[in-house]
Amino acid sequence: MELTELRVFLRVAAERSFSRAAMKLHRTQPAVSQSVRRLEASVGERLFDRATKDATLTDAGRLLRDYAERLLRLSEEAETAVKDLRDLRRGRVLIGANEASVHAVLPLVQRFREAHPLVHVDVRRVPARQIGAEVAQGSLDFGVLTFQPAEPRLDSIVLGEPQILGQLKRAYATAREAKATGPVLDRLLQQSISAARRVRTATGISRHAVSVAYVATHSSKDEKEIAAAIGAAHAVKKAMEQFKLPGTVVLSIGPAEEQLMSRPYLVRDGYFKDVDAAVITHVGDGLGTGYGLGNYALIGAKFTFRGRTAHGGVNPWDGKDAVDAVVLMDIGMDKLREHLRPTYRAHRTITHGGVQPNIIPDMGQIWWFVRDASGPWAKENFDKLVDVGKGAALMTGTTMEIEPYGAAWPSLGNKAIAEAVQKNIEMVGMPNWTEEEHKFAKELQKSMDRKEIGLPTKTLPLAPGRQNSSSNDIGDITWVVPTGTVRFPSVVPGIQAHHWSAGITPTMSIGHKGAVTGAKVIAVSVLDLLTSPELRAAAKKQFEQDTKDSKYFSLLPEGAKPPLDLNKETMEKYRPAMKKFYLNKTAVFK
Repeated sequence: MELTELRVFLRVAAERSFSRAAMKLHRTQPAVSQSVRRLEASVGERLFDRATKDATLTDAGRLLRDYAERLLRLSEEAETAVKDLRDLRRGRVLIGANEASVHAVLPLVQRFREAHPLVHVDVRRVPARQIGAEVAQGSLDFGVLTFQPAEPRLDSIVLGEPQILGQLKRAYATAREAKATGPVLDRLLQQSISAARRVRTATGISRHAVSVAYVATHSSKDEKEIAAAIGAAHAVKKAMEQFKLPGTVVLSIGPAEEQLMSRPYLVRDGYFKDVDAAVITHVGDGLGTGYGLGNYALIGAKFTFRGRTAHGGVNPWDGKDAVDAVVLMDIGMDKLREHLRPTYRAHRTITHGGVQPNIIPDMGQIWWFVRDASGPWAKENFDKLVDVGKGAALMTGTTMEIEPYGAAWPSLGNKAIAEAVQKNIEMVGMPNWTEEEHKFAKELQKSMDRKEIGLPTKTLPLAPGRQNSSSNDIGDITWVVPTGTVRFPSVVPGIQAHHWSAGITPTMSIGHKGAVTGAKVIAVSVLDLLTSPELRAAAKKQFEQDTKDSKYFSLLPEGAKPPLDLNKETMEKYRPAMKKFYLNKTAVFK
């Protein structure tokens, strides 16, 4: 079994055709077929079903495909590793370090020189404010700082836990010799060092040069065109594989979020019943998190009234106007507002109002959103809306049908998870915006009559959430699973949500940088939850306290199904124009 044969085999499997594979490989079809036959002879099994028109894999072929992909990846990694080793045999490296970091660098340099005696390493003491600029200019190969460099052209990593732990142990020993530690501090430091040692042993961190946090953040940064959640999930996967971390991480995508039509159904059907914790992401104009109540509950449904058509001029008395029922429902709900809580919100749109004036409409339809500060209150208001609709149907002699669309509880942020997320937010920091990006943001703010402040440069502080009257379908998840939220900066501050101006920056470098930053925070936060039983226990305890006075129940009516065909006509209309923007190949994460 040779690697070249495996490459040919994988190409045929991908193309599902020997002839197309031959064209892609710049070979003749007989040569490709012969290569596959040699591979089949080597493994002793048929890899493709010859009875089918296309190159369909057999069970053995599908099994081999998985191993072949892994073998080729390992081959590529081995080649890269050997090349890196070869490149380190000789040369000159110039490192700049400030006063605070130079003493930590020197022991690492000494070990490197012992391993690579032909590489000449110079360590230069440079003021901290100059290091980033000199690396960017090329006068230094590397710089070591105790903070994130401000230069946008630079990349950075976090030194690994073994180095940090070593510094802590040396500082602790010095403090004990000087009798500067008391019994409490002594015990805390001993426990910290012991815990760090257990983490290194359990996770395998000590076998690698950098931290888990670095793997997660650096890996996500490389996925330049991936949404924040997907990039974070990929980074976590790579970290789990590299460091042999146990556990299960699930990426859950929520389509139709604005209509609350996915996650509430998933929660109702039990898809989150075995989840220990969740981290949710959302686009914003800053980098931050929060805890406590953050949104309103919402129930959405379409009400369809059916009557009887008639000629408006000749015999209108024979008709039953369904649009009259829609109007009366609208008026009735408006009159009811006086007797509802101040937190109540309701808004609607008429989705069907007849075809022409002289035809009594036999069908009228209105789509309602009803909100309130709690799930039970929203349910109470919706029940009143249903009664108003029944009254409108009774007055007009029509019938009423209710089609539930979506429903969600208020979002509930977990304080324990939020505190962990905040530490990661401060570690990752804000994106390095360019002058052009700041200028664009100010121009957009000016055009929208907003204050010209540009893009945010500081992370947001941790604070309890202030409940607002918007809604999000993550709400149901937060009432069954301890949940944290990461908002990342991909929108210009001051720009109105659900407006054309808010849809510009997510497609630009501003949106990309913000999404990558968000992916880093999410990835590290998920790894914290994955590797820390103490954090998960604290999150569970906080969750039990937050939900002890509110028993969750689904706001969806019994038997409700997601309206999968809601936008069917619109999608069929615009899909031909959208197809040219579809990915024409399967995404590959490297």
